[in-house]
Amino acid sequence: HQPTSATLGSFRRRLRCLSNPGPRPSALQGRPGMTRAPPARLPSGRAAAPLTRAALLGALLVLATDLPAGSLAASGTTRRKPPPLGPRILRAVRAGATEELLALLDERRPEDDLDYRDPSDGQTALMASCLYGHADMLGALLDAGADPLAGERDGYTCAHGAAFQGRPAAMRAAIEGGLDWQSFHPDGYAPLHRALWKGTRGHVETLAIMIEAGVDVNLADRDSSKGWTPVHLALRTRNR
Repeated sequence: HQPTSATLGSFRRRLRCLSNPGPRPSALQGRPGMTRAPPARLPSGRAAAPLTRAALLGALLVLATDLPAGSLAASGTTRRKPPPLGPRILRAVRAGATEELLALLDERRPEDDLDYRDPSDGQTALMASCLYGHADMLGALLDAGADPLAGERDGYTCAHGAAFQGRPAAMRAAIEGGLDWQSFHPDGYAPLHRALWKGTRGHVETLAIMIEAGVDVNLADRDSSKGWTPVHLALRTRNR
């Protein structure tokens, strides 16, 4: 940005006025509105001489012409800290947006919490990937360092969610990813039992994956005093 001829001309006129203050006060007496401006003051409180004021204006003009456009305005601003990515990662998983999730994982900073919990239900992105059956996202989150034990507010972990929803691909990814898929919840049931609560194709396939992985098919629940086995639960819920 370079000063225009009009700007330089105005600056020269101001220099002449500063170096030659003009008529004495007595010459301006009797003319309406003709009063002299108070002299400029230095930090010490002393009035600045005309040539000193001219030098100050000259320095300001040089500074303004040397700086890029917008530099003076930008110098007073503070760079805002970007918002955390945890909530966005969770939303991407719930929406099934795999490409967006991968981009966010690449963009993630050390301070971004990969195990961010939804304030409403305590779900993490990993838990959501199991509930929604997004096996590819589950693997990506584990590779990025997500806590495999993080579940949701009521203590249900990823394997419990995949079994309850009948998500075979997510269950396979959880087992292959080293997640605990046989632990009991405080309510007395393991993922194996939750897969028996419904008889959809997804639940049957999820159960088959757990059997293939070596689950104890005679594992009794801890909720009833009788200790229901998977066969008892299947008959009880009519999932034969």
